[in-house]
Amino acid sequence: ETDQLLQRGLRTLVKQGQRGALEILGFTTDVAVVVDDFSLTPPVIALGDTLEIRASIRSTSDRSQKLVVDYTIHHVKANGSTAPKVFKWTTMDLAPGAGSHLRKRHPIREITTRRYHPGRHRIELTIAGQAVAEAVFDLHAE
Repeated sequence: ETDQLLQRGLRTLVKQGQRGALEILGFTTDVAVVVDDFSLTPPVIALGDTLEIRASIRSTSDRSQKLVVDYTIHHVKANGSTAPKVFKWTTMDLAPGAGSHLRKRHPIREITTRRYHPGRHRIELTIAGQAVAEAVFDLHAE
């Protein structure tokens, strides 16, 4: 019960990559990985479509790493600027030299708290709150 309270209470700090919060929850803070692939399919979408996000990461550490993996979408706003939104992806234990292939489907649809605007949206792959790769997709108005 205490672990769940800690995870819930520290989630914003974990998304921000705050070192102390990551350490309290037992995550690796000095991450040693290489991103072999980070891609989005399709690269051009319309509102209502689903974006597939893929990532292949490999440990370059000689120790096991407990990783928190998220992704940040920099949404285009009405004025053309962007606003970041962090989404949880997964946590994993990565053995020395081991790799992992991740896949996530993210629907691009209107919700009550977010409006989508046409333009180039950027997605960052973040591990322990640090951006390690990025890709872009174009959202077209229908």
